[in-house]
Amino acid sequence: MIKKLGYLIFILSMLAFVPTSVAAAPLELDYMEYNSDVNAQAAYVSNSSVTATGGTITEVGGYRIHTFTTVGNNTFTMDVSTSVEVLVVGGGGSGGGNLGGGGGGGGVIYKSSYAVTAQAYTITVGAGGAGVLGIQSGVSGNNGGNSVAFGLTAIGGGGGGAGEGITTPGNGGSGGGGSGYSGSAPGGSGTAGQGNSGGSGGGGSPAYGGGGGGGAGAVGNNGNSSNAGHGGVGVSNPILGTVYYWGGGGGGGAYTSGSAGNGGLGGGGGGSSDIANNGTGGGSALNSGSNGAKQVDYAGSAGASTGGGGGGSHHTITRWYYSGNGGSGIVIVRYPIPSLFDSSESTIKTQGSYALKSTSTITTSLNKTLTRTVSPTINLTDRTTIKFDIRSSRTGNNIKIGIRDSGGTTTEITPNITPADTYQTVTWDISAVSNANKDVIDKIIITIVNADAANTFYIDNLFSPVITPSAPAISSVTANTFTKITWYWTDNSSGASQEDNFKIYTSTGGLIATLSADTTYYEETGLARNKQYSRYVQAINAAGSNNSATVSWRTKPGTYQEKTTTRTGPNSFGFVGDGLWEWEVAAKSGQLVTITAYIRYNTSYGSATKPELTLYNLGVNSNATMSASADTWEQLQVSGTPDRNGVLKLKIEGFSTAPGAKMYVDDIQINQ
Repeated sequence: MIKKLGYLIFILSMLAFVPTSVAAAPLELDYMEYNSDVNAQAAYVSNSSVTATGGTITEVGGYRIHTFTTVGNNTFTMDVSTSVEVLVVGGGGSGGGNLGGGGGGGGVIYKSSYAVTAQAYTITVGAGGAGVLGIQSGVSGNNGGNSVAFGLTAIGGGGGGAGEGITTPGNGGSGGGGSGYSGSAPGGSGTAGQGNSGGSGGGGSPAYGGGGGGGAGAVGNNGNSSNAGHGGVGVSNPILGTVYYWGGGGGGGAYTSGSAGNGGLGGGGGGSSDIANNGTGGGSALNSGSNGAKQVDYAGSAGASTGGGGGGSHHTITRWYYSGNGGSGIVIVRYPIPSLFDSSESTIKTQGSYALKSTSTITTSLNKTLTRTVSPTINLTDRTTIKFDIRSSRTGNNIKIGIRDSGGTTTEITPNITPADTYQTVTWDISAVSNANKDVIDKIIITIVNADAANTFYIDNLFSPVITPSAPAISSVTANTFTKITWYWTDNSSGASQEDNFKIYTSTGGLIATLSADTTYYEETGLARNKQYSRYVQAINAAGSNNSATVSWRTKPGTYQEKTTTRTGPNSFGFVGDGLWEWEVAAKSGQLVTITAYIRYNTSYGSATKPELTLYNLGVNSNATMSASADTWEQLQVSGTPDRNGVLKLKIEGFSTAPGAKMYVDDIQINQ
């Protein structure tokens, strides 16, 4: 019986372990995902000047201004120790009820240079005093709340006094005005360095005028028997970029034919009169005080966020009226605009939720930097490219981006911005940078290299993309049978260039198979006998692909009867040059077996080891190798005596894998 043995190498290859690999992915340097200005500034630290957050931020005349108007506690965060300019205004007092005096303006504190440290501060804005109902017995106005910043406390203004009961006006930053019912009622006292006292009220026929509330800049006017007193003028200050007044006193209320007092400059509210003229409100930086009004519910209220005092109310025998509310206080912090300042941007971006926004001033921002310390460090070994998105209000080469290796080497690029106010993607070639100078990136540095004009720019999506994998190389090919070829290749990609998978193609680009990463062979089956096939291998990932050279190989012709190359008779056995064929020969113990066979090979066989005839098993091992040249029949003989009954194995084996190599066998004789 003739029997072909399977190849052990095929069995082992089917059981071979194929390691798994993580596909290459982009390497983030910084996607700029900072959800607040504070976080952005903590990440990218400016070496230029003050940076702070809190309040409403505006920029006027080269200064950055933080304005706090929300009553109650606010937060101001400073990230460097420096000096700032600060204005603190307390809440204004409300006017008195029933021929009341005007409310006193809130105290005003101004520091042109005040030392602060890098920390979060609580900023408290004082409320204005609430107006009161002018009932017949008389009710004094309410004092305003204190405003506090950096340990500086601006005292709230005093409430105005009231008639009928002739109540006492309040003391405060500025004092409230005295009532105007009977006699001369004194005004309240102010706080030294913050404000002034209120005016006294005037009694007697026919008018009964309340005194004006004290202002931060001047004493309130006195009332008399003809008219109420005007509120004192507040303090002027240019901290908002224009000269405005703060802490004006409220005007006093009047009776019958008397005229009510006007509010002082700085938001004071006008007093009201039941018959004659009402007081007008005082002007202010943010909100002027309102005018007094007769025969309605309220006297004039102070402007919000001015610290102005409220107007005093009038009185009639038929109705009682509310006095004016005091204005809430305010805190303003000002410092020179940093020459290079960064923040978080949630609208103008290219990916994610945020980008980094930076503002650089003309001239002074030159060579200023924003520096991010990278922790943990970033390894760019074998990476060849960095990409980022940048947008700038200026065109040209104005901004430099650098990466610093812990060894001290900084690699930089200065992109050319064109056009303005449009995002563009910059591709940065770092292939010439040695791995030693990019394997431990510990800083990202943004530098202003041209400050001929102010510039606002944005940076987003800073990363190193995946590298196109290197081409694999087909290293060997095996024609296992007449229907199967195994293609072997070398995987030349790893790390940043790691392939996602391999693909096998025909020489004309037809896809044969897709294989997982790190695979190094492919067994192609279902092929035609004795036919040449050409294949190449492609390594592919997100960045692209590279192909091996195309290699051609032919399947084995299989066992066939050869009718042309014969020794005797009409046929011989023909098979390919690296064929391995075995037959089983029944044998008896102790009985000599001798086998002869004629073997021949063609010229395409080449210089490989010549074909062999081998007899083995049952203690027998006999071998004979051809010595004849190509295209010559040679008889080989093997023999042996088995040590037990069984089956001997007769093997004919060739060793040439050259295309077209063939062997032939004829006249096999078995003697036993």
